[in-house]
Amino acid sequence: MTGVLRIREFRDLWIGQTVSQFGDAVYGMLFIYMADKTTRDPAVVGLVAALAALPFLIVGPFAGVVADRVDRRKVMLAADLCSAAVLAGFMAVLATWPVPPVAAILVTPFLLSVVNAFFMPARGAALPRLVPEGRLLEANSLSSSTMHLMNNAGLILAGIVLAPLEAADPDRFFLLAVSVNLLTFLVSAAFIGRLPALEPRRGDDEGKWTEDLRAGARAVWSRAALRAMMGANLVVSLAIAGFMVVYTSTNRAWFGGDFRSLTVIELTFTVPLVIASLLVGKFRVQRVGIAFAVCLGAVGLCVAGMGFARDLWVYCTLNAVCGIVLPFASIPAMTYMSLAVPDALRGRVQSVATMVTAGVQPLGAGLTGLGLKNLGLTGMYLVMGIGTTLPGLTALAASPAFRQARVPSGSGGVEGQVPTDPGEG
Repeated sequence: MTGVLRIREFRDLWIGQTVSQFGDAVYGMLFIYMADKTTRDPAVVGLVAALAALPFLIVGPFAGVVADRVDRRKVMLAADLCSAAVLAGFMAVLATWPVPPVAAILVTPFLLSVVNAFFMPARGAALPRLVPEGRLLEANSLSSSTMHLMNNAGLILAGIVLAPLEAADPDRFFLLAVSVNLLTFLVSAAFIGRLPALEPRRGDDEGKWTEDLRAGARAVWSRAALRAMMGANLVVSLAIAGFMVVYTSTNRAWFGGDFRSLTVIELTFTVPLVIASLLVGKFRVQRVGIAFAVCLGAVGLCVAGMGFARDLWVYCTLNAVCGIVLPFASIPAMTYMSLAVPDALRGRVQSVATMVTAGVQPLGAGLTGLGLKNLGLTGMYLVMGIGTTLPGLTALAASPAFRQARVPSGSGGVEGQVPTDPGEG
């Protein structure tokens, strides 16, 4: 797996991505903690989380157009520098008001997510340009495992870094913590700045921004396999968006409610997920649609079974199976989506994929809360299991293009410059 890191350009992008995702984990935790500590108002805490997710829906389509019009290296570099500037502005607020105004606590993570909404499609569109086509599945595998690791372990690392700061100087804790967060974006910018120019390979058909937006929508809609994959992914993302809420409720109701058991539950999913994400690149996943549907079906069955697993170790075993199987659905699909369209359209397709996964988080979490209240834990696990299983199987039954979707042979499929899609037109 480390072989792909020998490619200097990919290594620089990967290091920049890793440090940037650590920064995302820091500000994601920091501003929620800040809202809770300064206001003691759950409504404000919820609003911080919602505002951090909203930009992916608002600016996602425009971010995709930018990634397909502008040098993607410059977009990522500007995003990191803008994140640093936003945090520098917030540090100026903290220097004036040690207890920051609520408005600043709400606006700052919103602005950081606006910037991140531009970084993500540019990064996704840049990746196929930095590695040979035959190494793309391996590169996606490493990137995905890093993302999962930083989303979870990043929170732990952030706690390790920030907790001593709070103990040493509680009066200046917020200022010091924000400065650590700012530093992560500057380090990321230093590595992104080492990349070569990544101008999109556009033809002579450059039009207005509105035309580019429509072209991005057509790029997804006109390819039957891609359309089916995005639709299934939307439903699955909605079904599992509130899984952490369910974890917490399950731990409290069935397993004693202490932090140790919650940590065991989270780790039995995360550790297998990271390991399996690293291993996916070693397998030749030839039928992307079939792998997507079958693996998600297996995950859904395990999720439904968790609703009846009152023994912690049975529950954790099913949880670990989910972590092992999920990357074999998601990473080949990610590779297919990267190669399903020409380079000139990849930014817009990546932005749609980001909107599908990140944009539904607040809605999914809210629906999960309602589901727990009205259906109970077992009923909610059954709903999540069905919501994970049925979309892929429906796409498999309804779309011949989805069943036949492949990626080029070097990435684990059959020959071809772009994945074949019998429904494309």
